[in-house]
Amino acid sequence: MPKITVRSIDGDCEARGGDDVAMAGPVEARAVLAGPRDPIHVHSYALSPGGSLRWTGAMSGHGAYVLDGSVVVGGVEVARGGAFFVEHGGSALAVAGPAGGRIVVFNQVPDPADPPTRAGGHLHILPPDRVPRGTDLDGRGMADGALYADAGCETCELWLHENSLHDPTYSISLHCHSEDEVILVTAGSARLGTREGGPGTVVAVAKQTLYSLGVGPNGLTFINFRPHSPVAMRAGQPPMDERAVFRRKIAAPDYVPAAASA
Repeated sequence: MPKITVRSIDGDCEARGGDDVAMAGPVEARAVLAGPRDPIHVHSYALSPGGSLRWTGAMSGHGAYVLDGSVVVGGVEVARGGAFFVEHGGSALAVAGPAGGRIVVFNQVPDPADPPTRAGGHLHILPPDRVPRGTDLDGRGMADGALYADAGCETCELWLHENSLHDPTYSISLHCHSEDEVILVTAGSARLGTREGGPGTVVAVAKQTLYSLGVGPNGLTFINFRPHSPVAMRAGQPPMDERAVFRRKIAAPDYVPAAASA
C-alpha cells in the first residue's frame, strides 16, 4: 500500500461488506480500505433495527468498534465507545440494538507467509463501562488513553488503543512502528502535514513509515488498530514496547466472560 493513506468513513466508498462478514436485514456497508494493496481492511456498517452481521470461522482476527448506537453481540449489548473482537477461526453474531448502531471493523488481510501463531477461535466482548482507561500517559497531563486489546491474549495478537490529546499545541513527534496500523479519528481533529481531518477520518500507515501527528484546535481523540503487538521507534532512542508503556498506566482489558456472553 502507499506509505500513508487518508480516507473518510463518510466519503465516497464502495458499498460492500468486508472479509468473512455476512450481512442480513437492513445494513449499509462501506468499504473504506479494501484494496489489494491494503494490508489492513476497514469497513463501516450502519445497522438499522433488524440488521445483523455474522462471522463464521473468520480467516483473520477482526476488531469492531461501536461508533454510535449499539449492537448486541454474544447476548451482550455493546454501546457507543465499546468494542468486540472475533479472533481468527472465531464466530460471532452482532445484531443492531434497539435504535440501531454503527460500527467500524478492522482486520488484517490473511498472509500465508505470516500465519497466526496463536490458537484463535474466541470472541471477546468489551462494553464501554469495562474499557480500562488511564490519565496523564505522557507525564505532562496532555494525553489520556484506553486499551481495548493489548496483544497479550493467549489466543490472539490483536491490538486496539485510544488516545485523547487535549492541548492543540501538543504533537506526536516523528516516529514509526513495527506494524501496519490504522488510525480512526473519533473526536476533534488530526493534523497530518498540511491536512486536517475530523471525526471519521481514517489514516493508514505502513510499518516502518516515519510520520508525526498534530492536534486540532478542539483536541484529538483517536483509536488505533494493529494486527500484532507494536514497537515504536524514534531517532536516537531505543525501541519502545508499547504494550509495556500502556500496561504501566492502564490495566489489561477485562472482557465479558464467555459464559456470560453465550
